[in-house]
Amino acid sequence: MNGIYSQLGAILLISVSAAIVSFMSPDGEMKKYVDLIARLGVLAAIAVPIIAGITNIPYRISEYEEIQQTEYQSGEYDVISLAKANIESSVAERVEAEFGLKKGSVGVFVELDASDISSIDILSIDVTVPRGTDKTSVKNYVLKLFENTSSVSVKEDGYD
Repeated sequence: MNGIYSQLGAILLISVSAAIVSFMSPDGEMKKYVDLIARLGVLAAIAVPIIAGITNIPYRISEYEEIQQTEYQSGEYDVISLAKANIESSVAERVEAEFGLKKGSVGVFVELDASDISSIDILSIDVTVPRGTDKTSVKNYVLKLFENTSSVSVKEDGYD
């Protein structure tokens, strides 16, 4: 808003200056040239901000597109994070149900490749089970769930 006020002030100042110069110029052949120059000065004072505004439109559009892209990427990240959390909790619940383990006793960490949002791949699945659980059976079960398309590792309570 300050920019508009400063531009209006500049136009007003140039208009008043042009009127004073025109008024003070001597009558005769020279007066029409002085008036022409004064009017051109006022016209330039009006035209320059308009031209500057028009030439800044592509910059403002690209700025808007960058904001939109950032918001879109943020939304993508939220969706990917939610999907990852859902996969981890679903795998944990299915392993607990399949092997009769206590609810919340299985930990799952999933690593995703989201470099192409249209095709998110599961790179690896790390499962942590309580001691005494058959790690090989758990690994085979998880591999079966994901049709052997991901790398699966199974650990017991933080120990290899």
